[in-house]
Amino acid sequence: MVGSPRPSFAEEKSTTTFREEREIGVIFGLGGHPAPSLFSMSIADNLGRHVRVMAGVGTAFVLNTVGLGAQYLFVTEGPFTPMVGLSFSTSQETDLWRDELDSPAESLNYSSSMISAGLDWQFKNGTNVGVGLNVAWWQEPKGALDSPLIPYFSVGYFF
Repeated sequence: MVGSPRPSFAEEKSTTTFREEREIGVIFGLGGHPAPSLFSMSIADNLGRHVRVMAGVGTAFVLNTVGLGAQYLFVTEGPFTPMVGLSFSTSQETDLWRDELDSPAESLNYSSSMISAGLDWQFKNGTNVGVGLNVAWWQEPKGALDSPLIPYFSVGYFF
């Protein structure tokens, strides 16, 4: 064969990826993490090539949400990768749309666990873009979310 020999499996694994070079990031989302939320902000940490953990806050005007999650990134050799994730969040009803006659005792709290599937791009300069779908597989109280399917779009930057 012409050219240099193909690197061994061990040599390929030692190559640093974009996610390993830029580990800590801030991600802003629409419909994203934590879910359910319309607008969200998360702090994320790439724990090596395949795992990202996140903690975030979000709002959907009538709910404020906090949550934790983890994602598995399938491909790490470039900026693009499919991913799956699991997250847990808790939400509390806000007073924004409440009638003055409602008592504070009627305020509702929601808890949910989400399975996520989507696509993630993290570029060499640290820019991150994500799209996907959150699926509620557990809710308390039951039926708290009108729809168990929540699409998301996110943009962020990793340092």
